Amino acid sequence: MRRPLLTLLSTASAVLLSAAACSSGDGVERARLDTGGDVELVAALQPVDDCGELLDAIQEAALERVGPYGFDGGLAFTVGDEFAGAEIAGDARSSAPTASAAIPAQTTPTTAADVSGTNVQEEGIDEPDLVKADAERLLVVAGGELRWIDVTGPEPVEAGSVVLPEGFAQQLLVAGDRALVLSSGSGGGPMPLEGDVVADSGISAEPTATAIAQVDVSAPDALAVIDTLEVEGSILDARMVGDTARVVVTSAPDQLAFVYPSRPSPEAEALAEATNREVIEGSAVEDWLPSYRRITDPPGSDEAVVDEGPLVACDAMALPTEFSGFGTLSVLTFDVPDELGTGDATGVLADGQHVYASADHLYVATTAYPEAPEADPEQDFTPLPPAPETAIHRFATDSAGPASYEVSGRVRGRLLDQFSMSEAAGPDGATLLRVATTDDLTQESYVTVLGDGDGELGEIGQVGGLGEGEEIYSVRFLGDMGYVVTFRQTDPLYTVDLSDPADPTVVGELELLGYSAYLHPLGGDLLLGVGQDATASGRTTGTQLSLFDVSDPARPERLQQVAIPGATSAAEYDHHAFLSWPDTGLVVLPVQSYGGGCIGPTDEIVPCEDEFTLGPFTGAVGFHVTTDGIDEVGRVVHDDGSVLARSVVVGDTLYTVSDTSLVASDLTTLAPQATLDLA
Repeated sequence: MRRPLLTLLSTASAVLLSAAACSSGDGVERARLDTGGDVELVAALQPVDDCGELLDAIQEAALERVGPYGFDGGLAFTVGDEFAGAEIAGDARSSAPTASAAIPAQTTPTTAADVSGTNVQEEGIDEPDLVKADAERLLVVAGGELRWIDVTGPEPVEAGSVVLPEGFAQQLLVAGDRALVLSSGSGGGPMPLEGDVVADSGISAEPTATAIAQVDVSAPDALAVIDTLEVEGSILDARMVGDTARVVVTSAPDQLAFVYPSRPSPEAEALAEATNREVIEGSAVEDWLPSYRRITDPPGSDEAVVDEGPLVACDAMALPTEFSGFGTLSVLTFDVPDELGTGDATGVLADGQHVYASADHLYVATTAYPEAPEADPEQDFTPLPPAPETAIHRFATDSAGPASYEVSGRVRGRLLDQFSMSEAAGPDGATLLRVATTDDLTQESYVTVLGDGDGELGEIGQVGGLGEGEEIYSVRFLGDMGYVVTFRQTDPLYTVDLSDPADPTVVGELELLGYSAYLHPLGGDLLLGVGQDATASGRTTGTQLSLFDVSDPARPERLQQVAIPGATSAAEYDHHAFLSWPDTGLVVLPVQSYGGGCIGPTDEIVPCEDEFTLGPFTGAVGFHVTTDGIDEVGRVVHDDGSVLARSVVVGDTLYTVSDTSLVASDLTTLAPQATLDLA
C-alpha cells in the first residue's frame, strides 16, 4: 500500500493540523479553523476545548479539498498570505563597518577536556549523534545495536551491547546513566482500486512509527532498553540542554484509508473521490491525530507494561490563524535521567523541516508554498506560482517543563539547513532571529532579522541581492557577523554585518571557484570551509578545504586551500562527520574517491597531476590546519572497506567509526593501533 508521489508531497509539504485529546477548557474561547468557507477562526492561537468541534472543522476543510488522489493530488496545503507574514524590504548594501567581532571557537562542552564531543552548532546545545564519548567509553550506535566500547586499555574492547528497537536513522543523546536512542520507521499509504471497485477497505493504512528508547548505560553489563515510546510520525531532530531533551516529531494522518483510481478514467476517478469523501465523513478525531504506545520493561521486571493514548492533549495545541494542513508538529520533552514518560508534548499546526535551538528557544522551520494566483480567462498564459517561503515557529524551552509554543513568522525564500537560523540578543535585549534564505523566483538570497511584534515574528531588517542567479550552499552566523556562501559557477563568500538589526549590511565579498558546503569557526577570525572545488564553468572536481581570514569583513581572504580531486566527503552535508581538534590544529574528514582521471580547466578528463590525489579510497584524511598551510597528517582506512561515519578523540587516540568496525589510531600520526569488529 503505497501512496502516490503527489499525495505524499501534498501531505509532507503541508503546514500541519492536529490535536489529540478533548479537554474541558472552561472559560476559554473556542478556536476554529479558517477553512476559506463558513468555518472562521474565532480566536487565534487558543487551545481547543471541544474535540468534536475540532473534528467538524477538520472534516469540513477536508471535504473541500479531497479528490480522487487524496488531498488535491498535489501541493495543496500551503501557507497563505495572511499567515504570520511581514512586509519584505528592498535590497540594500552599505559600506563596511570599522571593526568585526572575533569568531569564537566552537566546542561541545558536554565532554571532558581531552575528549572531543559531537560537533554542534551552538555551544552548550547538544545534538543527537551516532557516537557519544567520555574518557572511559564510546557509546556507539551500529548495526541496530547500542555498543559500549571500553577505551581505558591499550586497545578498544566491546564491553556490552543491547539490541535497539527496529528503525533507521538511529542516533542518541546521553545524560548521566541514561541514553535516549531515536529511531524512525516506515509506514504505508492509500489503498489501490481494483478496476472500478474499491479494494478491501478493512485493510487500514499503516502510519509511520518513531521509537524513542531509554537505555540504561550505567555499566556495560547493565545495558538494557528499559522504556520505549513509540510515536506515530517521524523524528525531525532533537536538542538537549543539560539533562533536558526536546525531540521534534512530525506526524501526518496516515490512518485514513484513502484510495486512488487504478486508471485515469472518469468512472474510476469519480468512484475514488466518492470513496475518499465517505472515509472523511466516517472518520473520528482519532483518525487525524498522532498517538503513542509506551512499553516499559525495567530491569528485574517479569512483564513489560504497555500504555497507549493520544500524543498531544487538545489544550496543548496552538492553532495558526488559518487552515493549512492535516498533521501535527509535536515537541516532546524528556528529563533523560528520569522516567521516560510520554513526552509532555506541545503541538502546533505546522509542518517542520529544520530545527534550530538556543539555550532558551527552539525553532522549527518549513518551506511554505503560497497558493498560485487564479488564471485570468482573458489571458492566454497561466501565471507562475509564487516562490516558496519559509514559515518559522518558536517554542520557549527555558525551563525543564514542557516546551510552550510562543509565536510564528514568515520570510521570503527557503532555508538550506539549521545553520540558516541563529538567535541573538538585540541592543535592547530583545530576542532576535537571523535567517538566510534563497528566493527561487528572483534567484537571489537574503539575510533577514526577525523579532517579536504584534503577536508574530516580524521583519526588523533585511538585506538582499546576495548571489544573484545562485543559491545558498552554506551559512554561519557568529556574533554580529553572518557568512553566506552562494554558488552556481563560482563561490562568493559574503560577509554580512548584523550589528544593527534594522540595517543588516553586506560589507564584503570573496569570489572563488567551487564552494564551501560547511563553514567551521577555528577562532581568531579564522573560518574553515569544506566543500567542492570546481572549474570556471561550475563543474565540481573534488573535495576542498579553504581557510579564510575574516578579520576585516570588508576584505575576506582565503589564506590556504587544499583540493582532493575526484573526492567527496560526508562533512559537506553532515556537520557531525567533521572533527576539529583545536589542541593540535587537527581536522579529520571522512573521504570517498573512486579514482579515475581529473577534470581539466575546460571540463575535459585529464591525467591527475595534483600532489594530493587519492585514487580509489574510502576512509578518513587528517590535516594540520594553520595560517601557514594545510598539510596532510595521515590517512585512516578500515580493513573491511566500510565507509567512515564519525571520528572521535579520547586522550591521545583518534577513533574512527563505521557501521561495521572501529579503528584506533595514533592522534599525532594517524598510524593504526587496533581494530574492533562491530559487524
